[in-house]
Amino acid sequence: MFTDTSRAISISGPVLMAQCQDRRGDWVYSEINLDKLIGNSRGQLEWGGKDFSVTARNTRVSEGVLIAELTNNNEMDWHTSTLDLNKFISNKGGVLTAK
Repeated sequence: MFTDTSRAISISGPVLMAQCQDRRGDWVYSEINLDKLIGNSRGQLEWGGKDFSVTARNTRVSEGVLIAELTNNNEMDWHTSTLDLNKFISNKGGVLTAK
């Protein structure tokens, strides 16, 4: 779980940011663009898609879980969806990476 070795985890637009421990134990800044990894499939966050942020609002991260309100098929009907990033993101030597 990337949250075991990361702190100050936040998201701005599609970019996940955190202070991550490197191999020496120092805290270093890292970020990863989730739009390249996550999409919106019928109003649900989907790993392996892309550009989720285009149809998302109120995006946040809590304990490694991505939470966002998404539209379904570009309608103006918003639904909350979650995705546990700990299953897909890791901290490798201070760098956030996709597993």
